[in-house]
Amino acid sequence: MTTELADLTTPISVQEAAERAGEVLKRGQRLGRAVLLFIVCRSEITRAEGDALLTRKLQSAGLEVARVDLSATENSDWVADLFHDPPERDEVLFLYDIGKGSPDLLKSLNYRREILSELNVLAVFWVNERELGSIAEFAPDFFRFRTEILELTAIPPPKHIPEIVRGIIYTSASKESFASLQEIQARIALRERLLADLRQDPSARALRAELKKNLGDLYQAAYIYQGDHEHLEKAIRLYHDALAVISEDRLRSVAFNDLSSAYLNRYRREGTPEDLENAIDYYDQALEIARKIGDRQAESNALGNLGNAYFWLGKVQRAIGFYEQQLVIARDIGDRRGEGNALGNLGNAYFQLGEVRSTIDYYEQALAIDREIGDRQREARTLGNLGIAYAELGDSTRALPLAQEAARILGRIGSPYAQRAQQLVAQLQGRDSPAGL
Repeated sequence: MTTELADLTTPISVQEAAERAGEVLKRGQRLGRAVLLFIVCRSEITRAEGDALLTRKLQSAGLEVARVDLSATENSDWVADLFHDPPERDEVLFLYDIGKGSPDLLKSLNYRREILSELNVLAVFWVNERELGSIAEFAPDFFRFRTEILELTAIPPPKHIPEIVRGIIYTSASKESFASLQEIQARIALRERLLADLRQDPSARALRAELKKNLGDLYQAAYIYQGDHEHLEKAIRLYHDALAVISEDRLRSVAFNDLSSAYLNRYRREGTPEDLENAIDYYDQALEIARKIGDRQAESNALGNLGNAYFWLGKVQRAIGFYEQQLVIARDIGDRRGEGNALGNLGNAYFQLGEVRSTIDYYEQALAIDREIGDRQREARTLGNLGIAYAELGDSTRALPLAQEAARILGRIGSPYAQRAQQLVAQLQGRDSPAGL
């Protein structure tokens, strides 16, 4: 395949490839034409750098990136699925690990290539030489259908690797704001490959620890979407591995916070008292470090999470104290998301105390912030909780439309909470006692 690839391409720098790919994709979007790019990478570091650069270029042009890990795609007829659920006009598909997918996946691409053209799909297939060879051999018609092949030059100089990897790590979305489970899986796959590459470098121990912490966040996000307990167990192991190496206080505070959240999630699933004790202990350590280094954002996060832990412990008044401290700091530092979280949690706490009017007031304040910052998932969950509060007051004329709007939003964005929202609507219609989102 190396000889064939040499005949088809001339290796170019990652920067040149991102520039050229970005222009081709933007032109395709503007003209309403399909674009199928193959970007060939000889190392995961290079792939990660190219991914990050091209993502930034596309986002600056108003295009969105949707990531799909083809090795995790259960349906081998993936192209046919696109026909029923086509990408948006401003959406670019980043596709990974085609070589690890089902053998029938290449056949599907070969026989259904016209669908990609009919839908004006904008797609980037990130491949290695072996994967490109498999496409050429087993999906020859699809291969000829390509727009362009870009081959990236070899791994960058060692001094640039930490900067590249950290750029990947710290551009992750928050655990509740991913577009889909597929996006999370694609991010996990990329970071697992990066980790495998970095294992060969004894000088990259600290960098591997940061990458493990980031992987823990992603596995925890996958757990929230899918409920697979193995994802949560992986997250906990990765956080512990990372904390055994990370020495920088700011990172330790964040890692303790995230580890605590994983233990709290496991407690909510299994009800094991030790998990709740671990969560509180690690949140306390995160809070102590944040206060020592004067990181008010980290302090606010730890306070809110401590409130959640004590809420689950049944100590609601103590939880309210933590939420109120979080609210003060969030407002002081202008953290609107943190302010919204604190207000929503205060609403939950006062509902638990039976003070429904106060609950509604806090939820309405939180809802205004959710809409201001454009967090559709939190907006929908707040709408659902408002519906529950009004139902508690016996006001079904307000409760049901709020729950229906929550279900509509969550269904549209493919949220893991969509099914619970539908159950809430059914409960309200049946006048059962509803559970919160």
